[in-house]
Amino acid sequence: MDDTAQPSEASLRRSKRNRVTKPTVVAADTRTTESPDERDADDFAEDFEEVRPKSKRARAVDSPPNPELTLIEAIKGSRKSIPPLVKFWVERYEKDPKPAMLDLLAMLFESCGAKYHIEGDPFEELDVDNVVLALVNLARKGEVEDYQSSKKKDFNNLKDNIVYFWDNLVVECQNGPLFDGVLLEKCTDYVIAISCTPPRIFRQVASLVGLQLVTSFITVAKMLGSQRETTQRQLNAENKKRAEGPRAESLNKRLMTTHEKITIIEELMDKIFKGLFMHRYRDIDPIIRMSCIQSLGVWILSYPSLFLQDRYLKYLGWTLSDKSAAVRKASIGGLQSLYEVDDNLPSLDLFTQRFSNRMIDLADDIDVSVAVCSIGLVKHLLRHQLLKDDDLGPLYDLLVVEPPEIRRAIGELVYDHLIAQKSNSSQSHSKDTSSSLVTISRLLQILREFSTDPILITYVIDDVWEYMNAMKDWKCIISTLLNENPSIELTETDATNLIRLLCASIKKAVGERIVPATDNRKQYYTKAQKKIIVCFEMYRGNPALPRQLQFCKGLAINNKPSLEICTASLEVMETSKQEITVAMMKNYGQLLRKYVGDKTKAPPLVEIVLYMNLELYSLKRQEQNFKTVLQLMKEAFFKHGDKDTLRTCVKAMNFCSVESKGELQEFANNKLKELEDELLSKLKIAMKEVADGDDEYPLLVNLKRLYELQLSKSVPIDSLYEEFTSMLEGFRNVDEEVSSFLLLNMFLHVNWALYSVVNSESVSEGAISSLLSRRDILFKQLDYFLPPSQSQPEIKLGHHLGCRVCTMLAELWCVFKKSRFTSTALEVLGFRPEQSIVVKFWTLCSQQLELSKETEDEDVNREYVEDTTRDAVMIAAGKLVTGDVIPLEYLAPEIISHFVMHGTNIAEVVKQLIVVLRKKDENIFAISLEALKRAHNRHMAQQSKSGDNSSVNKSFNDLKELAVQLSGTIVGAIRSKHRSDILKIVKDGIDYAFVDAPKKLSFLVGAVLPFVGKLPLVDLPDLLKNIQGRTDNINTDEDPSGWRPHHVFVETLKDRCAKMEGFAGADEKEGSSVRRARRPKQRNIRGKKLFDEQSSSEEEDAIGSSDQEAPDKEDEQEEEDEDVALIDVIKSSSKLRSKKVLRPENSGNDRSGDE
Repeated sequence: MDDTAQPSEASLRRSKRNRVTKPTVVAADTRTTESPDERDADDFAEDFEEVRPKSKRARAVDSPPNPELTLIEAIKGSRKSIPPLVKFWVERYEKDPKPAMLDLLAMLFESCGAKYHIEGDPFEELDVDNVVLALVNLARKGEVEDYQSSKKKDFNNLKDNIVYFWDNLVVECQNGPLFDGVLLEKCTDYVIAISCTPPRIFRQVASLVGLQLVTSFITVAKMLGSQRETTQRQLNAENKKRAEGPRAESLNKRLMTTHEKITIIEELMDKIFKGLFMHRYRDIDPIIRMSCIQSLGVWILSYPSLFLQDRYLKYLGWTLSDKSAAVRKASIGGLQSLYEVDDNLPSLDLFTQRFSNRMIDLADDIDVSVAVCSIGLVKHLLRHQLLKDDDLGPLYDLLVVEPPEIRRAIGELVYDHLIAQKSNSSQSHSKDTSSSLVTISRLLQILREFSTDPILITYVIDDVWEYMNAMKDWKCIISTLLNENPSIELTETDATNLIRLLCASIKKAVGERIVPATDNRKQYYTKAQKKIIVCFEMYRGNPALPRQLQFCKGLAINNKPSLEICTASLEVMETSKQEITVAMMKNYGQLLRKYVGDKTKAPPLVEIVLYMNLELYSLKRQEQNFKTVLQLMKEAFFKHGDKDTLRTCVKAMNFCSVESKGELQEFANNKLKELEDELLSKLKIAMKEVADGDDEYPLLVNLKRLYELQLSKSVPIDSLYEEFTSMLEGFRNVDEEVSSFLLLNMFLHVNWALYSVVNSESVSEGAISSLLSRRDILFKQLDYFLPPSQSQPEIKLGHHLGCRVCTMLAELWCVFKKSRFTSTALEVLGFRPEQSIVVKFWTLCSQQLELSKETEDEDVNREYVEDTTRDAVMIAAGKLVTGDVIPLEYLAPEIISHFVMHGTNIAEVVKQLIVVLRKKDENIFAISLEALKRAHNRHMAQQSKSGDNSSVNKSFNDLKELAVQLSGTIVGAIRSKHRSDILKIVKDGIDYAFVDAPKKLSFLVGAVLPFVGKLPLVDLPDLLKNIQGRTDNINTDEDPSGWRPHHVFVETLKDRCAKMEGFAGADEKEGSSVRRARRPKQRNIRGKKLFDEQSSSEEEDAIGSSDQEAPDKEDEQEEEDEDVALIDVIKSSSKLRSKKVLRPENSGNDRSGDE
């Protein structure tokens, strides 16, 4: 019977807790005098107010708690068990508060990892600080378990369960113990006190609980606020009926009670804010700081009547400068939520004025995710017109930065603010032509700022394209270019930019990348990603799919391994291609005819055909338009001589000859053949004119055209090959650029001939003989430009021609290398250059490498500059070494000796060469020593011929830096694996230095010494004895400056040997003991207030400063007096790391430091 009686009593208690106010006897009596209608209305209102708590009770009853389950077990276990257990605990607390309170505090302590039970009455004047100090002592003894970082499955959701438990507890107590003045006050005291302790796990859990308590209090406060408003409305209505009366008195009491409850809750929130948040928002742990700022953002947004004030907002502003990216991002996220609500703007005015500059600065944050979030925040400020346009200058510079995420975010901001001009009262987006014209004209105004740099224009277009639908309105753009829209007048600059926009937008629509990728690292695919790629690789035979293949690979790389996604994307791209073709089909010829004469407009306009579906020309019966387009492309090819136009026209005509169908394909092939014939004819005429003494420019332009044509297809220039040779031999004073393109065309012709021979099923001896003849002729012409021997006159060679000769020679030696044709029917084609030619080749390469960076930068806008840089020369030389084209003995050391002489790009090329040689198991150590000798020889030559000390010092510093870089590659296991090789480098280096002592002794300090540091100490005594023995019969005082490097080298060895002897002596003293990491010294910690409501802010500032102290001060503090109180971060057994904390100078007011 007792068992059955208890639920009924509990249900009675629940019904009392579910009432917002306890019905007094007077209220009950007065209700009998009211009319039935008034009673019904009042009961209805009260029932409405109580319906939510009752529904929660009803749900809780459905899952009865396990009476044997403890609170900590519920938190460690399933989330479902928490609500019924919380309800059960509240019922226990109402019956007997003391044991229930002890269980709750024990759960709080154990969730921090400390198993501690309070002895005695928890409601008596028990000193909270003494309890918390006992917890700290447990942590110091290693008796604390870090549940937060535990990898056990039971603790995976511990944090969420802790938050869920305390939220349920507050909601469950809202109509009862929440306002008893004991339960939450006592819990709050312990939470705040624990949050001020050194152990990080204590602070983490206490901060988690404290922040959630405020969030839960806000939920209750909002519910009470709603009830207060309802009661106030009822009271106002009652006062209109009668000023006094029992019902008005009852409503007044209810209003007062509700207001008192709200006041109590707000006081609790303020207590936690001052005692916990104000200290933990600057904790040394970024996770705690981030949690504080995230919670503050939620509080301000959900309870603005209390928290939307500058005294709280300032913390969001301060943490915009936090050193942790996660904290900065949390602060920005909170502000974004606040600025989204229009009603918050008046209260945010002063805050915006104070911190708007910092919000703008964060758009260029080092962390990409923070920068993107900050740009989103600036967008909200712009929509509310809280920023001036003059403040946005730094943001627009980010349109061309490397991280694409930042560029896209800035692009969206630019579109919203400058193009669409969205504001708080944003208008709906119309898709008509007039709207497209307006947005396009605004974009053109922006592009005028970048009109001098097409690359920057491409970046801006790429950034805005995703958000601007007008860029995909092909008909509108075309009609604007054809001046069919009188509402907009295009200048020459606008027309050029609009054509660039049209081309770039079309490329984006069909899945092409218009901005080069910044990450060129090797990609690794999952099985699902590989499956997609393989599926589409089967269609490689279809020439219409290469871009789609590339796009699908991109989808796979971007972790979108769904075959359906790829298929859908291909369908979208194919649809876009058809729409583009239909829009361009009738007007493409008109655009070409109007703009193809301008060399800046022609390349992007001609390139558009590469992204059209040419089959539609046949299906739509637009054959004549197609023929017109081809004819205009051919005219553009002969009208211009710049690289971009020529290359684009060749690519477009080749595409048309492959992609068109039927009669149109035949027409395209004929037109391409006509272009070849006309070009060869023009070349012959131009060569004849040069022979007659006329201008060389027509010859140069036609050589460029032939070069661009030969890059894509074989051109029959057999009859011109001999004329090219005669031109080179008979006109040595011809312009170097003409000579370069003569050689380049001969080079490409030989390569196409080799390609034909290698890929033919049957090769005639005549074809091989012809190929060998032309190759030898080309070698002879290239050899002419190599540095002459001493008996021959010197040839002045320009940098660009010199680079061309170097790269062409290296490429020819690679394609004709002997190992490629050995033991084949084409063995006669194998070729290996003589050593003297290789020496001349490297001499020419060295001359090109000596070109200053400033001179190279001056030619940055020159055509084909990428083929004539120092990087291209070094890469060409490196191919000869890595491809086994020539022996390594000469060229490899020479290349490596230039490791540090010519900037970072050359250094990176040499570094990759060293990596390849090491992978091929080449004797890299012998090559490195030889490279050091070559560098030292250059230093000695500079020393002998120059009286300029700066040049001598630079050459010696280059030698030292080379030795440092080469020795720096010997790390980790390589040191022990190649110990003998390192020792050989040192010994051979010493031998080399003493060959002509003291002249070469600088080699010891400059080249050998860095490798000595890579040797074990046990090898040093023999080295020291060896080098000291070399000077036994030499008087080094006769030439002190010459022997100074020797003395420095010996002293360095002696110092290292002395260290070894010192270690040995220490080992003898300590015997077999092993030195271990020092443990924190045990100190007697006197009792102190870990929780004090009156603690000063200066005290907390001291804590904050200690958190930022550098680790190298730890030893200093450990050696100070032991009688000064010091709270170290506790070292848990195999769980917690030792942490340094503050020992304040004022020992009378100690606080914990590791926050």
